[in-house]
Amino acid sequence: PTAMGDDSAVGAAGPQPLDSGPLGDAPHVEVLLKPLTTGPCVSPAGYTGAISKSSPLGELRQALRTHLGVSDEALSPIVWEGTALEDDKTLAENGVSLPGAAARRSGKKTELCFDLNSDVLQREQEAAQKELEMQKAAALKEERARALQESELARKRQQQERKLQEEQWLAQGGPEKELDDFIQSNIGPTLAQFQAMKAADRTLEDRAGFLEPCTDEQRSAIERLLQGSGMPGHVVVRAMRIDLPDLRDRFERARASLAGDECSIRSRETRTSKHLQQHAADAAILGPCNASINEFLLWHGTSLSAAKGICASGFDIYFVGSATDPGFYGAGFYFADSADCSHGYAAHHAASVNKQYNRLRVMLLNRVVAGKMKAVDHIVSETERMTLTAECLGPGGVFGPRSSFHSVLGAGNEYVCMSSNQVYPEYVILYGRPDQMKRRWSQDE
Repeated sequence: PTAMGDDSAVGAAGPQPLDSGPLGDAPHVEVLLKPLTTGPCVSPAGYTGAISKSSPLGELRQALRTHLGVSDEALSPIVWEGTALEDDKTLAENGVSLPGAAARRSGKKTELCFDLNSDVLQREQEAAQKELEMQKAAALKEERARALQESELARKRQQQERKLQEEQWLAQGGPEKELDDFIQSNIGPTLAQFQAMKAADRTLEDRAGFLEPCTDEQRSAIERLLQGSGMPGHVVVRAMRIDLPDLRDRFERARASLAGDECSIRSRETRTSKHLQQHAADAAILGPCNASINEFLLWHGTSLSAAKGICASGFDIYFVGSATDPGFYGAGFYFADSADCSHGYAAHHAASVNKQYNRLRVMLLNRVVAGKMKAVDHIVSETERMTLTAECLGPGGVFGPRSSFHSVLGAGNEYVCMSSNQVYPEYVILYGRPDQMKRRWSQDE
């Protein structure tokens, strides 16, 4: 259509043919439709067409309207010599005089006129533009709705996938298995785990010690001891018993060496021993201590890497002072009867395993033969340090009844042992506060 959609015909040299072609049956009358007023979308030279002598004029008007792309209201009736013609009548019925045969052979056409109502056109164009904008808005709304629907479907698919993954994760052991794997990798394996590792890798070196899971009774007893010795509000999520046969044998010999009459040992009490006296069932679960030689269960807070080494081979004097200061009260292994004191050495080594086990710390519960204790209430000099070590280890550097004393009691709550034989790391625990374990977690924490 020229008026609304095709500007290429506007301003051309001659009349433009209508798109419809001849209308009705032959014979046809050639017509020239000329605009009474020109506009930007109307050809000034007019439009040519052909209509049957028997066809109503309305067909020609309809063809022109279609060509121009305007409404019936916008296009005026067709005019001949100033008279508006009726659509339902033929040219002859409307009184239109046709050119003679000779004139028609020479190309003479019947000239008709038409006009466009500019007000109607503007109103229709504005309406069309508004409709177009509404269509665009509706299309945009539909596109947004489709995008939102697709996003919601994608979210539901991801949610279903996560749910399936979590179900599979839980079916495979979930957080508990991850915690067990974490302990195996970062603290130490059980005997069964190591045997499986050895079967897969024959080059794997043998180990001196292994971990074994504590019973729930043992874990609960350790948890109560932890809470009762300074750490209320904390829970033990895993407790493992440490099995070091060679070290246990040396420890038993050291313990037996102090049980004779030649040792005059004054019995003392610790915070842990008082708790176990008040909870006899827990004392029976964790195993008895020989009060006559001041055998206690004492805490030792440390890092994961240090705990891994201790669980593998016990305490080693060569590592004393490597992770902390060399010791205020002498060079040795430091223990506490207050769990909160030992927690101070573990607090900066939080480990995150998964969303259930987050911000965990590691601590060891050790069986310690303190024997005779020498109280020290000041930071010792290097000379005092050497003297304390020599006197504690005794003649020949062999721990036993001939030592002047067997451990140092620093500031009333830190127990310092100079011989690894007088200490047996009995349990290793992972513990934390429930409110902290449920916080947002990160593998890199």
